[in-house]
Amino acid sequence: PIILNLKIFFTEMLRLVRSPVFDITPVSSQGKFLGILLMLTGTALFAMFTALFAETILTSSRINK
Repeated sequence: PIILNLKIFFTEMLRLVRSPVFDITPVSSQGKFLGILLMLTGTALFAMFTALFAETILTSSRINK
């Protein structure tokens, strides 16, 4: 039954993603600016947490030597 439930789940998710509701793009200049700002903020946050994670790993390997 779990496999059947997963098949139904993924089928429904695929149907939702293909629906036109998720294909909304900004039209106004303010909306485009906000979209760019949100994308840059997300990229910066991802880079910051990746750098923090890498620094933690490198620092702990130096301490253990």
